[in-house]
Amino acid sequence: MTEIGTARLRLRRPRAGDIPDLVALNTDPAVMRHIGGGAQSPRAAAVWARRRIAVPAARGLGVRIVEGRETGAFLGLAGLVRFGGGTEVELAYRLGRHAWGRGIATEVGVGLIDAGFDRLGLACIVAVAGADNQASLGVLAKLGFRSRGTRRAYGQADCPYFRLARADWRADRRGRA
Repeated sequence: MTEIGTARLRLRRPRAGDIPDLVALNTDPAVMRHIGGGAQSPRAAAVWARRRIAVPAARGLGVRIVEGRETGAFLGLAGLVRFGGGTEVELAYRLGRHAWGRGIATEVGVGLIDAGFDRLGLACIVAVAGADNQASLGVLAKLGFRSRGTRRAYGQADCPYFRLARADWRADRRGRA
């Protein structure tokens, strides 16, 4: 699974040319305010970006660059990744400020969830969000994730933790059709 497309977006594997955009994303305090550790230094952000580019996709998992389908403009990153290094697969996304409030996170979520269940055969996808990250909590609710308490994640204690089962996603999608 190298590329995922939606009506407005393309999600593709990162490449070296994405490093400046990833550095800008990870050094933005507003973008990183809900991410454990907060904004990175430019050097740390560049190291982080190079590591993501160097990691081959494992069974279709990994981060993807989110870009506009028509413009190719960088909007952020997203992916299905191993949660906390364990066996659970997490929906994760991080968007630049210019992409906020446009339904992009929800569209990214739909594309990744469909790919996870249809292409990868996952039975369940999990997600976490900062307790004060109302925007992401709203996105997860729209996508049909169900609260399962809290977990420690990304250096933060008591992050709201959610699960979405394939059967629930299918039932919800049929109900919307």
